[in-house]
Amino acid sequence: MLLTPATVTVTVTTTTKRRKTSTLRNSSILQGPSSMESSSRSTPSCQPSWQSSARLKEENAGTRSETSSTICLYRILKLWRCPEILCLCGLYHSSYSNATTDLAVFGPDIGRGFIRAHLGGPAERLVYLFFSIARMDLVRDYILHSYADDQELLDHLKASESSLRISKESGGVFNHQEPWRKKVNSILPPEGITIKHKITGEDLGLSRRFVAAYLMMVVADFSEQMFDFQDRLFENYDGTLDFKGNNTVGALWPGNLKPGLWMHFISRTAAVYLLVVREEEIFMEEKKMRFSGEVEIDRKTRISSW
Repeated sequence: MLLTPATVTVTVTTTTKRRKTSTLRNSSILQGPSSMESSSRSTPSCQPSWQSSARLKEENAGTRSETSSTICLYRILKLWRCPEILCLCGLYHSSYSNATTDLAVFGPDIGRGFIRAHLGGPAERLVYLFFSIARMDLVRDYILHSYADDQELLDHLKASESSLRISKESGGVFNHQEPWRKKVNSILPPEGITIKHKITGEDLGLSRRFVAAYLMMVVADFSEQMFDFQDRLFENYDGTLDFKGNNTVGALWPGNLKPGLWMHFISRTAAVYLLVVREEEIFMEEKKMRFSGEVEIDRKTRISSW
């Protein structure tokens, strides 16, 4: 059973001030397979506590503000019941710099091997992928721009909730021609996608489950650090977060700290996350019916090798 007792509510806020809400029980894409849920089953050297990880970062970073930001991201992911491997990715997501700045937490003498030895291979791999992806190219330009408007997202959320319920209640009735499923599979097919490393240009294979987790982490990361100052700085007056400008004169830090129009962007991102979650749930239900659960187990196992 993939669905958990926790619930997630996403409000898609449009630029015309329309609001609709869709609720889905939180899936194991966010929580992860059982083998990854409990850090108590991992050795201390591979899965350190966030306190020891934070101390290590602070010693190397030389800046308490960056450390504070990543600890907050870790706590958000913990509150969302993410597996420890994803929480550690959030804690270390700026280790190799990130999508919006070249400021790395660790100095150039600290290589991947050092962080891998501290976090363990799978967690370090996620940190590296987080750094390697051109965030806005993937999330905004490729995924979000595939949807015509907010209404299409709202319609697909409503349809997908019904489809998931029917697939579980009917015991084997699946409709592959539903517009929302065709859209998700055209953007993120079951076998995943291949993108280019933002610096080296090498091919990076991303599973669909990883992309879903990445979307969720983007929502958490933006929510932790952004407010209306970023709207003024990037001239985000339509909520699309297209980084149209660089208003260093008119944007006075930290501003009035009120929520910003960037929330429209992360609402859309969260909506797509839910659609991918639901499609993955139905996909695994189909495979369970066809292969007596063997594919479900295999797909859960492969998530650890993102």
